[in-house]
Amino acid sequence: MKDLLSLTKIGNIKLGKVINGNPLALEKMIVTRATKENAENFQPYPGFDKDGIESLTVKLPFNSIGLNFEVNYIAFIEVDKIEYIAKAADIGETILLYPLNPEDFDKKIIDFGKLTEKMVEEYEFKYTGFLKVMIPEISNFGEVFYFKTASINTIRAITDQLTITKTLLGGKLANYPLELKPVKKDLADGTQIVFLSIGINEKTIYKYFEEKKILDDMLDFDEVDKIYFESRKQEEEDIVKIDKKAKIVILKHKEKEIISLENRDEKLNSILDKENVTEEVDRDIIKKYAEGRQIAILVKYLSFLKGNENNYLQVFKEKMDEGIKPFEILREIG
Repeated sequence: MKDLLSLTKIGNIKLGKVINGNPLALEKMIVTRATKENAENFQPYPGFDKDGIESLTVKLPFNSIGLNFEVNYIAFIEVDKIEYIAKAADIGETILLYPLNPEDFDKKIIDFGKLTEKMVEEYEFKYTGFLKVMIPEISNFGEVFYFKTASINTIRAITDQLTITKTLLGGKLANYPLELKPVKKDLADGTQIVFLSIGINEKTIYKYFEEKKILDDMLDFDEVDKIYFESRKQEEEDIVKIDKKAKIVILKHKEKEIISLENRDEKLNSILDKENVTEEVDRDIIKKYAEGRQIAILVKYLSFLKGNENNYLQVFKEKMDEGIKPFEILREIG
C-alpha cells in the first residue's frame, strides 16, 4: 500500500457520558486523550473538565468538506489474522479494506466487492462520520481531535452546516474559527436526542477577521487539500481482490460515541452505592471477586441473600476461590 498522508490524532471529542452503565443524553462534550488509560477508559484531555463543556472553538484542517468530515459505511474485519478497517461510500459502492495497524501498512488494500444490504447486516457495517478538528492553542497545524458519530441526525447536521459555512466563507473552511456544540432535539415520539452542531459564531469570526494575520494569506490550504487527496488516490496496482479462501473474522467496533470516564473501581462503587451496599467488608469482597456481569448478578440478589443465616459473602468468596462459577454459587446459596 502506498503511503497515505495522515493527520496526527491527539485526542477525541465525545458526546454525553455514562453513569452506572446508563448513557445520558447531555448537552455537553467531553474532550479526551487519544488513548485509554490501562486499556479501560479514555481520560479527559489536560485542561478540560471530566463533566464536559457546552461549546468549543475549533478549526478545520481542510477546505474540502469530505476531507474534514469523512462519512462511510464502516466495519472492522480480520482477514487471515490481519486487521482491516472496511470502508464503502454507500450501498452498491466498492468496499475497500485498509490495514488497521501500522505494522501491516505494507500490505495491499483489498477489494472486498460491492456493499449490499445483506453485507451491512452480516459484517456489522455502520454508517459513520469522522470529523477532524483542531483546537486553537492546543493543536499545532495537522494535530487533530476526532469526533466519531453513527447518528444520522449528527451526520446530516454537520454535512449541511459545513456546506452552508463554506458558502458563507467564499468556498473556504480551513483554519477559520468555528463553534462546536451539542444541541438537544425533541422527536415526534416524545424522546430526546443530542446531536453535534458546527458553524460560525459571529463574535468569534468577527474578531478573527479584525485580527487576521498576514500569515493566513501566505498559507496555501488548497494545496494541503490537494496533496492529502492525492495521497489517498489508489492506483490499480495498490489494490488486490479478496482471496475467496481467506479466513474472515468480524471484529467489533472499538470506540463508542458516548463515553464512560469511570474506571473499574469507580464503576463498582457506583453500582454498590446504587444498591445500598454500605458495609466495607461486603464491598471489598464484591469488588475483589466480581467482574462484569457477575457484579450485576451479585447485587441483584443482595437483599435476598442478606436474609440467609449464612454469611453469604464469605460463602461466595470461598466458593470463588474454589473456582466455582458465580451462577452456580448463587444457585447453591440462594
